Amino acid sequence: MRNRLLYQQTTLTWSSLPPVGMGDMKRCPDIYSYWLKRRQIQLVHVGRSRTGSERVWNQFWCNVVEIRSGITAVAAQTNVEEDFTVSFSLAGVPETEHFVGRKKELIKIKDTFQGDGSQRTVVLLHGLGGIGKTQLAVTFMKEHKNTYSAIFWLNGKNKDTLKQSFAVIAKHLHDEYPSLALLRTAVESQDIDQTVIVVKQWLSAKRNHQWMLVFDNIDNPKLPNTKDPQAYDIRSYFPGTHHGSILITTRSSGLRIGKVVPVQKLFDDQESIAILASTSRRVNLDQGIYILVLA
Repeated sequence: MRNRLLYQQTTLTWSSLPPVGMGDMKRCPDIYSYWLKRRQIQLVHVGRSRTGSERVWNQFWCNVVEIRSGITAVAAQTNVEEDFTVSFSLAGVPETEHFVGRKKELIKIKDTFQGDGSQRTVVLLHGLGGIGKTQLAVTFMKEHKNTYSAIFWLNGKNKDTLKQSFAVIAKHLHDEYPSLALLRTAVESQDIDQTVIVVKQWLSAKRNHQWMLVFDNIDNPKLPNTKDPQAYDIRSYFPGTHHGSILITTRSSGLRIGKVVPVQKLFDDQESIAILASTSRRVNLDQGIYILVLA
């Protein structure tokens, strides 16, 4: 059919790229050095002819974001307002069926995260192992999923599990924004270190500041007197720009980042009864029975 638009994949060399939006990309040496590694750029054009394809490409604009690695990455977007919304998912997140109690801690976390994320806020949940830090963080994620444009959970047990979490995030982002070339390249290359860089770059975009990162189980942080070679500095995995919301769970009393919210043993009888009722699947445990409190 003559009126049907033709979809054609065109391979463009660096020299053939037309100027776009914020200026001529060919004059940006950092961008050039990054794409030089790939030797060529593949773009999907929609149009009736090469001229039509160039017109489509000329409607694109670039958001240039500098990241710590020294590479400047380019995310090509159409000339509409950027959308950084990502669907909420708890895939791979350890979650109890019923979480009760911890209302005071949930309120403290919420109060600390006031604002739109344009200034970075970090909250540290500190407590003994098994006391409920992870489930407290998961509960906060679920209760406030509509407050943030994106919420990502990362397993910080060690550097390997943390990097794998970044790979899961990259896959999630690529599924929702398949046109972003850098995300596609990171996912296809399976270069875990480059994937971490690309995800941090996406989180560092100027208008992308309403996200939340949840770093779980940061129990072996690199501290001044730490000799453990497996310890690492969690701050090196924060995005470069100083925005967004970060929630951390840890057993380490030496980790001091942001606002600390202690997670202690439950002392409220009603919350304890609620936990017992949830675990035993029995109701009205607080009625018609005697509760023995052992001192």
